[in-house]
Amino acid sequence: MYIYNRWGEKMFYTNDITKGWNGYFRGVRAMQDVYVWRADGFFLNGTPFELAGSVTLLR
Repeated sequence: MYIYNRWGEKMFYTNDITKGWNGYFRGVRAMQDVYVWRADGFFLNGTPFELAGSVTLLR
């Protein structure tokens, strides 16, 4: 999963399904804003997927 800011800068990345974004970037709380997420992987039957959307970070 990837999280990007409005300028396309990668804010977060993980390939661990149990790990999520805590709202921090480089040890500092990220600004309240809308961020884009993207996740890609494989379903159990081997079919690849790529999903994307947005998330609003509120403080």
